[in-house]
Amino acid sequence: MIGLAAADERKMGMTTGSGLDGAVPVSIVPRGNFLICAMSQLVNHLDKLQARAPGGYGAKAIVRTGIGSQRPLHPQQQHVGDYTEALRSMCSTIEVIRLDEPEDIFPAYARALLRAHGRSPLPLEHGDPSGPTAALRRHALAQLPPWPPHPPHAAP
Repeated sequence: MIGLAAADERKMGMTTGSGLDGAVPVSIVPRGNFLICAMSQLVNHLDKLQARAPGGYGAKAIVRTGIGSQRPLHPQQQHVGDYTEALRSMCSTIEVIRLDEPEDIFPAYARALLRAHGRSPLPLEHGDPSGPTAALRRHALAQLPPWPPHPPHAAP
């Protein structure tokens, strides 16, 4: 795992490079609004690899992003953009997948991981705590072990 806060274009370039090297990178951009900063790498490079080198280069990457939550606190317009249709219109090989129902999440990621090279998926999840994927997120969080794993020992 490599964390690149506020370096979304660099992160997307590294994602494409890792995919070209045979890995299946999962690049997480928390909000679609932040993905705008990585659009050159996403649209002009990852999406256009096959067109630029037919039969040659191929890369598979999973680019995960979300539509920001508006409840319980609205984070203002720079965090809540839904760019599903804009992304679909710009990308010819990346499959933009809008995940509106909780039961769609795990199958979408499984299909993304198992698919052949050449068509990278871009799943968009809702971040709204009362939205359609909220119940699944709450269920997944409830399955995590407590943290820290062992209670701290008291000093003697």
